Amino acid sequence: MGILKQIIIYFFLLCIISCDSHEKLILPKTQLKTDFRTDGYYYNKNQGGYSTYFFYKNGIVYTYGSGYKGTDLTELDNSLKELFRLYSNIKQARFDWGLYLIENNNIKLEKWVTTSASTYPTNFFEGNLLSNDKFIFKKKTGTNDYVKKNKSVTSISEDFNFRQFSPKPDSTNNFIK
Repeated sequence: MGILKQIIIYFFLLCIISCDSHEKLILPKTQLKTDFRTDGYYYNKNQGGYSTYFFYKNGIVYTYGSGYKGTDLTELDNSLKELFRLYSNIKQARFDWGLYLIENNNIKLEKWVTTSASTYPTNFFEGNLLSNDKFIFKKKTGTNDYVKKNKSVTSISEDFNFRQFSPKPDSTNNFIK
């Protein structure tokens, strides 16, 4: 009976691991060719807390969602530093990574999002650069129904401001080469 239990558990774990599916990113990975700031992060304060984006010159973006709910940006810096110190697996978590593209005064960003079903659909954001250290997302294309994969387009207005930050994690990850 013990060996049968082990086989069932092994089979169950194998099924869970093989269920990891993800959408392909459609934005190309391109080198940044503007003076858009990448020596820190961009932040937006919303009802759920702060959303942050780390942009890299190689076209990769790392996002940290609404985890910090305080009001002080110095505390947000400290929270991010602690996150990167403690969470060494950020390079292995698909759902925080994506690609971005800047053309003229437009910004496009595509990133994986996490679900409870071990699937990783993508959300796509479009907006405008207001300066080299500020942008606004105006449109989000994404899914709220991860089982049926229905995509919807939503008008949004999310302003992001730049904040210099060091040490910034590097962009190496297991998903975007």
